[in-house]
Amino acid sequence: PPPPPPPKVEEVKKEEQEAMEDQLRRSVQFEGYIIKETRSHALLNINGEYFVAAAGDFVMNNRIKVLKVDKKLLVIEAEAKEFEIRLKGDEDDEE
Repeated sequence: PPPPPPPKVEEVKKEEQEAMEDQLRRSVQFEGYIIKETRSHALLNINGEYFVAAAGDFVMNNRIKVLKVDKKLLVIEAEAKEFEIRLKGDEDDEE
């Protein structure tokens, strides 16, 4: 039989996007939060590099924007997509 047709460009882009999103989820860890001047700041560990950022701040050379910080959940934007990251050690807890 003839070989299968090559994957469509859309399928390849979707697979690349999913792989990038998976890597982002694994590389960003929400280590804790700090209340500073009445604002919540997230303590982030991104590939072993630590950052403190509040909602509206950018990290990693403007590649990641912090959208929301609360006690158990961090919401970031990267690659034009939103990601929710649970507090480290709290990933399995139900709310």
